[in-house]
This record gives sequence, C-alpha cells and structure tokens, in this order.
Amino acid sequence: MNSPRRFRRGASILPSLFTTGNLFLGFWAIIKTLDGRYAEAAPLVAGAIVLDLLDGRIARLTGTASEFGAQLDSLSDAISFGVAPALLGWGLTCCFLLLTVVALRVILAREFEPRDSKSHQPDQADEATVT
Repeated sequence: MNSPRRFRRGASILPSLFTTGNLFLGFWAIIKTLDGRYAEAAPLVAGAIVLDLLDGRIARLTGTASEFGAQLDSLSDAISFGVAPALLGWGLTCCFLLLTVVALRVILAREFEPRDSKSHQPDQADEATVT
C-alpha cells in the first residue's frame, strides 16, 4: 500500500525556481556592491545561501533532479558564492581569481562525482573485465 508520492506536473519546475532565485539574489548583490551599497549586498548573499540549501532538497523530495538543474545550480553557485562575495570583499582583481578557483572546483566536483549504474555506460575497460 506504500506507493511512491506523486506530485503534480508543475512540481518539476519548483527546484529550478529556487535556483533561479539564488542566481537573482547573487546578481542583485553584485549590482548593489558595484553601486557601493555593501550593507545591502551582504544579506542578499545570505538569502542566496538559503535558496541554495532548499533547491537540492526540493529536487530530491519531488524526484525531479535533472542534469539541467545541476548545471543551473553550478552556474548560480559561481555567481552567488564566487563573484558576489569576491566583489563585496576584495574588488575586481581578486574577484577574477576567486571566480576561477570556484569554477575549477565546480568542474572537479562534477568530474569526480559518483555515477549511478543507470547513467554509467561501460567503456572498453569495463567490457574487458566482464568477459
């Protein structure tokens, strides 16, 4: 009698809305920082943290996690937690350096994340061990 939860079709867009909100707050923090309103920019980064925590949980809860959502989340994280805080704290030169480090970290995290058995396609080495 325990059937999996079924959500309405509109639930699939919900995690992406949270991720887009995260991106918007990061972008808005950049605008405020460039305008010299640092006290207004810092809480926007904090709001982006909250939205970032929620988007992944909502995607897993609704069963709507996707590759597009993961890539959008990476982009949003680079803006909200790479560019915005760097500008807020150090200015343009250090912002570029920090953004480079954050981008490399995201690339490495994606490259070395474990893959589930459904999406893993065996290569020649895998076939050799099977035969």
